[in-house]
Amino acid sequence: MEPPESMGRIVSTRVDAESGEEVITKITVSGSHYEMGYQQGYLLYKGVKKTSSSDYLLEIGDSFLGGMVRNSEFLSARKNEIIELLGHFVRKHQKDIQPRYREQMQGVADGAIARIEEEEGVSYKELTGRKGKSLKQYRADLAEAERLFGQISGDRIMLVNVLFDVTMTIAYPFEVPSRGRDQKNDRFYASLDGPRKMETGVSAVDMDDYTVTRQMHSCDGVIVSGEAAENGGLYHCRSFMITEIIGNELVYVECRPDGGFYKTLNLGLSCFIGSVTGMNEKGMSVGLDMVAASKTDMQGVSIGALLKNKTILEESATLAEAVKLMDGYHEKEKCGTPWLYVMAGKVGARGRVNGCFDYQPDDWGGLVYEDAPARGVARWGDWVDPRFDDSHYIAYPFQKDIKGDRRQLFEDGRYNGTLRLINPETTYGDPVIGARELQGENNPWLLTVTNVYVHPRMQHYYRVGNIPDHDSTYRHERLTLIARDLLEGRTPLMEGYRFTDDNKIGFEEMKYLVNYISPLKSLNPFWQLPIQKPRWNRVGRKLFPKESFDECIDFCGRYYGNGKYVQGSRTVFDNVNLKMTSIWGLWENDWVDAGFDSE
Repeated sequence: MEPPESMGRIVSTRVDAESGEEVITKITVSGSHYEMGYQQGYLLYKGVKKTSSSDYLLEIGDSFLGGMVRNSEFLSARKNEIIELLGHFVRKHQKDIQPRYREQMQGVADGAIARIEEEEGVSYKELTGRKGKSLKQYRADLAEAERLFGQISGDRIMLVNVLFDVTMTIAYPFEVPSRGRDQKNDRFYASLDGPRKMETGVSAVDMDDYTVTRQMHSCDGVIVSGEAAENGGLYHCRSFMITEIIGNELVYVECRPDGGFYKTLNLGLSCFIGSVTGMNEKGMSVGLDMVAASKTDMQGVSIGALLKNKTILEESATLAEAVKLMDGYHEKEKCGTPWLYVMAGKVGARGRVNGCFDYQPDDWGGLVYEDAPARGVARWGDWVDPRFDDSHYIAYPFQKDIKGDRRQLFEDGRYNGTLRLINPETTYGDPVIGARELQGENNPWLLTVTNVYVHPRMQHYYRVGNIPDHDSTYRHERLTLIARDLLEGRTPLMEGYRFTDDNKIGFEEMKYLVNYISPLKSLNPFWQLPIQKPRWNRVGRKLFPKESFDECIDFCGRYYGNGKYVQGSRTVFDNVNLKMTSIWGLWENDWVDAGFDSE
């Protein structure tokens, strides 16, 4: 294909506080998908080279695997073989990837190579060509090509965009125990619920390795609309939590595709054409949350979660259209590993048909599509039915006396509440409840999401992945209660935000919610609250975490606060006004605002 006439546009930059170098924060690209990819690769060539390297990809993958590769001498010695294996699995599924996306990924590689050729004054084709060269010269040229261009190729860009799905589809069955059948790798839940025996008959306290639950690379999301939102709008916040290797490598990419597809604004790596977090010109926003499960389907990996998100944003103007699109993947059994797709936007014509009692088709709202290889369920924000009582929930009471803390949070000096998660034992057998969902946020305009299934059908089918560790469940509880506090008039006394006093949640409140485990005390009033109980159980010569709900937030805060990096990103969307803001890199960095450029 021919290079595009335009090379896109750099919209904004900022100075990296560590290196002092200027880094790109937003670009705009347009044209066919190949042309958009070429422009992206050309403008972001340095980032493309870095984030497509084998070492970088292995570090990202290992962050999801709890250090499985890093902590294994056998696997560490076979890094290249691992990348080749992952690339092989991706190539097996490339026929499922839409041709326009394959072209766009090849465009990213071609654009980056073209820019490096210009910068270095060399020809990639000549360096990698064999004709007329001795074997010694050929090998020397290949080494030089790798030094200058890294591992950039269309196949490598494709691997980057499907890496999460392939990695977790392979690894989850080894990491996560399966209830009802023997598993030798039960360590994933080794410390949960105190000393107990797993299905393998091995006591949890006798297990040597419980690193996976300790990593906590997880995500959160909140959506408010209607009566809960400032000015009756729609606000969506979400965190993308991943190891500090992400650093300052994120960038906004605004795509203006030909062919009748919607314009999109995505925050991701330089190599991403898919979306971890993004929105489209119709006000649809999407974020991803991972969920663990012992059952995966390697044959169903298909295009992966990032490209599914991209398809949603390019092709869906409403939540109903997005749900129909996701249901279509399940009809074709195209899901390899579970994800939660957290979406906000206009409800659409199918809103009432799907059982949303209060929504009109043109209203703004939110949902989470709880996605797994054998099930796909849309949990709408206002899907609540007063016929069901508290017996259908598992209640987690929470109370903490904070009067003695110098950072007094609320006027009454007490933080309390009860999170209600669905109890699959009492709901799944009921054909009415089993086909529906009980809304645990106690507000039809509020939806909170962490890394746990809430719909009873998903809880029942993927029980192991539902309440996988105390971190995810606790974060769901904490986030829900904080949001409810804001809506019920219990606003924290903090100088870092411009809160309103109207019992509504708006843009500033969303920035507060998405930072609830920030290490910066100015942003997070819950940082390092006094621990009420010892954090450790001693069994013999070993220490094991006591992850009660009261104690887990301390570990969350210390984990994310020990480094200087955000470890991913935090993003807030104003869907009605098509604006978003994000923070990534250093915690001390300013938030970066973005919107769709004018024509």
